[in-house]
Amino acid sequence: MQTCAVIAEYDPFHKGHQYLLHTASHITGLPVISLMSGCFLQRGTASVQDKYIRAEAAVLGGSAAAFELPTVFATGSARDFAEGAVRLLGRSGVVTHLAFGVESESPDLLPDVAEILSEEPPAFQNRLKDSLKQGLSFPAAREAALLPFFPDKENELIDVLRKPNHVLAIEYLRAIRLYAPEITPLPIPRCDSGYLSLTPKDGYACAGAIRNMLRAETDITPYIPEELAAFYKENPFLLDADKALTPWINYLLLRQKWEENDMPVSDLSDALRQRIRKLSLPLSYSEILDTLKEKNETRTRVARALIHLLLNIRKDTLSAVRQDGADYINLLSFRESESAILRAIKEFGQLTVITKKADFHPAGLSKTMWEIDCMAAELYGMLRQNGSEHENPVRSEKSNSEFTQSVRVIR
Repeated sequence: MQTCAVIAEYDPFHKGHQYLLHTASHITGLPVISLMSGCFLQRGTASVQDKYIRAEAAVLGGSAAAFELPTVFATGSARDFAEGAVRLLGRSGVVTHLAFGVESESPDLLPDVAEILSEEPPAFQNRLKDSLKQGLSFPAAREAALLPFFPDKENELIDVLRKPNHVLAIEYLRAIRLYAPEITPLPIPRCDSGYLSLTPKDGYACAGAIRNMLRAETDITPYIPEELAAFYKENPFLLDADKALTPWINYLLLRQKWEENDMPVSDLSDALRQRIRKLSLPLSYSEILDTLKEKNETRTRVARALIHLLLNIRKDTLSAVRQDGADYINLLSFRESESAILRAIKEFGQLTVITKKADFHPAGLSKTMWEIDCMAAELYGMLRQNGSEHENPVRSEKSNSEFTQSVRVIR
């Protein structure tokens, strides 16, 4: 059994995502599975819809199945996100191709940059260390360390490294080289104006633009697949995730200001902890991020640190999962006609496929990772109850538990 995979957040699922799925299937002739973030995301916030809703939307939109990327990876840096996802796909036993979006016609520099980052020659390591010592953020320091390797293509390299999709593409390529060389990368040019663009193009809009439309109560129908219009009306959005997070983050930071014992939380540096203790609370989540960010710690990195604090993702946990990866994969939704994929993963893969949550009893590191996933799901349910501006925004409180959720089967 062979499949192509897509790694995504689907926040929310839109026409550009459907284009990627259909194009990948057309090029490879294979069914496409999705490995997607759960309720908390790499940019350090909560998703606009529950993970099961987003997974069902992906399957309705063309994915054969949708699985959850464990929270420790989904909320990590681009490298942690890509490594965790690629290693998981490599252990599935069924993934032969990985499709991902790029913001130009398959930039030639991507494989070359990925090679340097995977081998990390001494000259690169030394320049990176020197740049970090000068107070540059990690992305800026990495850019400075890479520039000497491309003396005739500096402008092209800068353009590549400053586009989020290219940063992830490079990390996917690096992870494939290191952990899953049997997987063939398949870069596909985006059909919208780019990851950061808030302007629709040719009937396509990126997820960020659609989230802005939702907050402004603008009609998003032109930018979602036609077959999902009714589905989205039945499954309302969390319109302002940052607003919903504000009281939770304020409480956590208040505790940080007064507690003497510093919990070793992932991405929470000593310098950031000291800045937290100087905060004048309460502030909105957005104001907190703007106040805490600095030259060497970007707003997104601060947001990830605060989400890790919220979910109790410790440094030692992340260090361990970086070394071992995940040995389970949580099924969220699948098309019944593609159930052979699930059987193939169980037969040929090195992963436990979670279909009945109550029957999954992991141990050791997997137990810690799964507990974080389950806590993230319950917390998200609470955020939706408090943060949605729709009437009757969520199901009963009981349904917030991972153990009461059923895999969404599309027939």
